[in-house]
Amino acid sequence: MRRVRPTVRVLKLLPPSTFRDPEQQELMRRKKFEELELDALNHPLVEDANRRVVEEKNATRHETASSAAGRPVWEVRSHTGAAWRGAVVLDERGDPWLVHADRHNKFHQTAARVLVSSSSENWMPRSIDFKLRKRQEAREAHLRWEASVYEDLVSGVAGVLGSAEARMSVDLPTSGEDRAATATVSIEVDPVVVDDAGAVEHDALLQVIISFAQPEIDGLRRVIARAIALMQPDQSRIGAPAYFPGGQSICYDMQVSYSRIISLVASSDIREEADVALRQCLTPTELHYARAVYIAEGAVQGKAVRAVCGAWFVPSCDEGLPVCSLCDERHPIAQRVLDLLRSLS
Repeated sequence: MRRVRPTVRVLKLLPPSTFRDPEQQELMRRKKFEELELDALNHPLVEDANRRVVEEKNATRHETASSAAGRPVWEVRSHTGAAWRGAVVLDERGDPWLVHADRHNKFHQTAARVLVSSSSENWMPRSIDFKLRKRQEAREAHLRWEASVYEDLVSGVAGVLGSAEARMSVDLPTSGEDRAATATVSIEVDPVVVDDAGAVEHDALLQVIISFAQPEIDGLRRVIARAIALMQPDQSRIGAPAYFPGGQSICYDMQVSYSRIISLVASSDIREEADVALRQCLTPTELHYARAVYIAEGAVQGKAVRAVCGAWFVPSCDEGLPVCSLCDERHPIAQRVLDLLRSLS
């Protein structure tokens, strides 16, 4: 059974203040429901629904609402704040949905009035709910694949660093089940010098060659670039990628810390490690120009923003940084183009 998901209608009923996560509160205030991870909402009502309906299967059946709806309706509760209550039903495929919510002193009246079988189209999940679920489940599958690429590549590097072999090939998975193609990574490493106490005396010099079976495989190039940044967040210690003829092979030369690789092998959340490393790589060293709306969104959500000069960066407290010369040169032109587009719309 899937986890309980609230419908978009229910999200519109829940006050933003009832969500525990500040980012989720902000998305609720801005009504950005499509950006919420609906399977991981930090809300006491949703948590109680998952515990009682999915995990323990001991939710209380709401008899009045069940009679009106013509199907079983389970009552779930929030035990904090305004003590909201909710109604959970199963759709035709047996998946649970939170289809109604109200404050505890109004819930019994409104549940029986709203959840009427003859008007189920007004409270059962709609196409938008199924589309959001499909999109988010596809994203979760992509993130799991991305993490598997990180783990396989890091394990391959660790295997080379910890052995006498100077080269190793690692087959990396592709994200689509219908794709048989894989990427092979060959790693060359200078011998790692270890002192008498077993400590590594210097960083290893790696050469990572990615050979693609096809010119583009499900965004694998982008994930490989993130994996390289994961192993070495300091971009000054990574050479510019070299592209082989045909565009199906990329070579990275980099210095990498043995202790860094070992810590990544032991990490319980390598995808979070990759996000942290990427933010470190994208921390601005210059003050860039970008559209204000993107700056605000990037600062709140920690997302990368593309500057006028073309560079990507994560907005942060950048007071005192020198202004990017390319942005300074291109900003007036970009502003004129934007004004022209606005006048034509």
